[in-house]
Amino acid sequence: MAAQWQGPRKYFFHIKQAVAANWYDLAYWLGFDDSDTGNIAGRNRDDRSCCMDLLQEWLSKNGEAATTEVLMEALANASLQEVLKGLKTKYPELAALQVTQSPNAGQPSSGQPQRASQVQPQSGSRGQPQLAAGGPSNNAEVELTPYFNIIAKNMGVQWPQLASNLGLPFTQIQAIKQENSNNCWMCCQEILHTWFYSNGTQATLDALIQAVRDTDHQDVVDMLEIKQFELQKNTSGSPSHS
Repeated sequence: MAAQWQGPRKYFFHIKQAVAANWYDLAYWLGFDDSDTGNIAGRNRDDRSCCMDLLQEWLSKNGEAATTEVLMEALANASLQEVLKGLKTKYPELAALQVTQSPNAGQPSSGQPQRASQVQPQSGSRGQPQLAAGGPSNNAEVELTPYFNIIAKNMGVQWPQLASNLGLPFTQIQAIKQENSNNCWMCCQEILHTWFYSNGTQATLDALIQAVRDTDHQDVVDMLEIKQFELQKNTSGSPSHS
C-alpha cells in the first residue's frame, strides 16, 4: 500500500513547543515580513502561541505548496537543528527526509536569500515527502479544520471533557494542559489534532460532533451542524451571485 501524505500540521504542536522564542527566525524563512510578524505578535500573549499562529498562517496562505519538506528546510535555514533532530526522533517517518540548507542559512538579516515559501519541492509527485501509511489523508484534515476552529473557539474550559470523550487518556490530557499553560484554545486544538492523527479513517465529522454532543455543549453542536450545512451547500454546485 502506498504511503499517505499526512501534511505538515501533524508536526505543528511539537514545533511550537521547541521553537518558542525563535519563531521570528522561522517566520523569516517561511516568507513572512516584519509587518506579518508584528501582527502575529500583537494578537498572541506568548511565544508558543505566536509560533502556532505563524504555522497556521503559513499553511493557510500556501495551501498545497506548504509541504513538510518546505517546513523542514525553513527550520534548517533558521539554524533550528535541535528542533529538526527532535522531530526526527519523535516521528520516524522524517528520518530519511533530506533537507537542503540555503547558503545564507542563519543570516536572515543579510541580503534576500531564497525563503522556504519560495523553494520548489523536489521529492514525490507534488514535492511531498512520503510518510508512514495508516493515517488520515491531508484532504480529510483540511475538511475538518473549520470544525476544529469552531470547537477551539467555543468549547472553553470544558475541553478536557471533550478530550476524554474523544478517547484521550487522563495523563495525556494533563500533559497538554501543562504544555499549553492551560490556554483553552491551544489545548483544544492539540487534543483535536491528536485525536485526528490517532484514529485514522475513524476520525470522522460524525464522531467529532457526537463527542461534542456528549459534553452537553449543544450550542457548539449547532454551530458545527450549521457549518456542515454551509459547506455542503457551497460544494453542491449552486451558482453564486455577485
